[in-house]
Amino acid sequence: MKALLSVTLLGILAFSAEGLQCLNCTDSTCSTTESVTCSTETMCITASILDISALDSSSELRLFKGCASSSLCSSTGSKTFSVSLGHNRRLTSAECCDMDNCNSQTLPSPTSPQSENGLRCFFCYAGRCDVSIDCQGEENRCFQGNDMVGNPIRGCASANVCQPARINGKLPFFEDLGELQGGTTCCDTNDCNDGTPQAEGLQCLSCTDSTCSTVESVTCSTETMCITASSIFENRTVPSTELSFFKGCASSSLCSSTGPKTFSVDLGLSGRFISAECCDTHNCNSQTLPSPTPPQSTNGLQCFFCGFGQCHIIVDCQGEEDRCIQGNGISGNPIRGCASANVCQPAQIDRGLPFFEHLAELTCGTTCCDTDLCNNGTTQGLQCLSCTDSTCSTVESVTCSTETMCITASSIFENRTVPSSELSFFKGCASSSLCSSTGPKTFSVDLGRYARFTSAECCDTHNCNFQTLPSPTPPQSDNGLRCFLCDSGSCSFIVTCQGEEDRCFQGTDMMGNPRRGCATANVCQPARIDGKLPFFDDLGELQGGTTCCDTDLCNDGTPQGLHCLSCTDSTCSTTESVTCSTETMCITASIIETRPVPSSELSFFKGCASSSLCSSTGPKTFSVDLGLSGRFISAECCDTHNCNSQTLPRPTPPQSANGLRCFVCAYGQCGLIDNCQVGEDRCIRGTDMMGNPIGGCASASVCQAASTNGELFGELTSGTTCCDTSLCNN
Repeated sequence: MKALLSVTLLGILAFSAEGLQCLNCTDSTCSTTESVTCSTETMCITASILDISALDSSSELRLFKGCASSSLCSSTGSKTFSVSLGHNRRLTSAECCDMDNCNSQTLPSPTSPQSENGLRCFFCYAGRCDVSIDCQGEENRCFQGNDMVGNPIRGCASANVCQPARINGKLPFFEDLGELQGGTTCCDTNDCNDGTPQAEGLQCLSCTDSTCSTVESVTCSTETMCITASSIFENRTVPSTELSFFKGCASSSLCSSTGPKTFSVDLGLSGRFISAECCDTHNCNSQTLPSPTPPQSTNGLQCFFCGFGQCHIIVDCQGEEDRCIQGNGISGNPIRGCASANVCQPAQIDRGLPFFEHLAELTCGTTCCDTDLCNNGTTQGLQCLSCTDSTCSTVESVTCSTETMCITASSIFENRTVPSSELSFFKGCASSSLCSSTGPKTFSVDLGRYARFTSAECCDTHNCNFQTLPSPTPPQSDNGLRCFLCDSGSCSFIVTCQGEEDRCFQGTDMMGNPRRGCATANVCQPARIDGKLPFFDDLGELQGGTTCCDTDLCNDGTPQGLHCLSCTDSTCSTTESVTCSTETMCITASIIETRPVPSSELSFFKGCASSSLCSSTGPKTFSVDLGLSGRFISAECCDTHNCNSQTLPRPTPPQSANGLRCFVCAYGQCGLIDNCQVGEDRCIRGTDMMGNPIGGCASASVCQAASTNGELFGELTSGTTCCDTSLCNN
């Protein structure tokens, strides 16, 4: 079991999320945020939540930012959610948006409704559920459900609360209530939430044929909307049009809200234009809509479509078709064309083009984009702005290869042979060794005759590096460290380092010329891994063996890689000093088994660490729970010779669940569900080296380590993904 785990925890595959990036609060005050990758969500949300106690009229304001399901954020724009449970009312003002990290805004406190709206609903208090409360403001529904312990929950709610409560199993922004059992329902008449079991699902009318000449009432499964639609299908191979009708249950991705909708798809050889109406009460979709009017004028967007065995034919999009779409049918046939934006979400989530039943299912990976001919079949990487010259007077958007960061930098180059300085700018893709995290960076290198001081900003969303930074201020004061530098064929000259230059640097360029001097610590890793001094492009590439050290005159030309202590066994009773290859960090770790039951056995690890495992110095925590096996690891990363001598105490694994649930694999099944513990904020899925599927809970640090190298204390297969919503690893 331990051997398997070392290839799984500790063996989790490359992280390849390509979803929306949203800012996520790290606490209820949202004093700090981090950017997270959404799983299937296509919206970001920012919300201010006012909690009002009916017992003492006190109120508390908290903030929320994160990814939002389509049931919570059915469209972009402002939302208001209101729930009253009698003793407690919670009013939420929110803003939904659909671009990377668009939820930076902090909203003001919502205003509590003051007037009753005429609806009365039962609520539960002190063991009784037969007391009525007067609903206020937008609370136009009565709500009833049960928490996971079986306690009844009833009250007033705004209509937009009902769908996420039913689909996500939670009352929005009521995390303290925990999850709800299935069967949560809303109704819209006085005291209708009296505990009487409602119909198992929403009842919708369903057509028995394409003419909808007869209908029947069906019970929806998880859908909370009914839809009625009229659709015109154009067959351009044998020019003809066909009018058909549809009535039935609708997913939240198709019907994100009540009201009229228009869907349009043009696949070149065929097209479909749909007029629809969504509603959320029993059999509300009785109306038969008139024939829609297809768009007649082009909108300027051009997309590729597939026909006659080719996928580089161009079609001019029309009307509301503001997206290019690309995907593949289950049989592998490529599908491309124009689509309205509201087609993209159901195509991705429901794996089907709405009302294109003849295409059957789509494979996962269907994408939409909004620029001319962007659906060219290529897998999109991160898009970063790139300067066309050193003045950055013009930029272009480029697609990064393996880089996951964009960078913008301003750099001062000092030539001390003919005293002068030059300001230049850089924008482009950045390796993980250069940009280990988002935010501002400072790089400084002093080679004696030449020096460069760089101010930079790293970010991780498409074309986020548009800012042009002001000129940096070079360091002015010595810091006490002295390093050798090379000049006129001699490398015995000594320079006193300045500012943040806390390392001595030594290496050799591709012509065999030695290079030595002072550098900031964050220069060492990219110099070693990327084979270049950052922003010293005029020096060209460096040979292997570039090293940094942190004591006076340590860069004396003696060949040195980083030395780290390495355990000779799992108890680490003895250690030896080893020379790392490309790693620039040492690590010491204490490890306990947490599954199948917490073990008293404690093991240790010391050795070299990759930059993906140790992206910075300091303490780290790694946690993985795969159901039948699990590990919790406390670690410390450092970057000087044999700095990992400390033996860490036994780590204390988390004891409480954090609300995230993930699928785990056991006994040949991957449908079992595990409750993740505090710190395990991701769901993982993948395959171990034996071909067995794995799934479970993991800390984000596990995903980061796997994403770059495809390893975490062991070799991994490819294709592992991490996501951060319940049961997203399905």
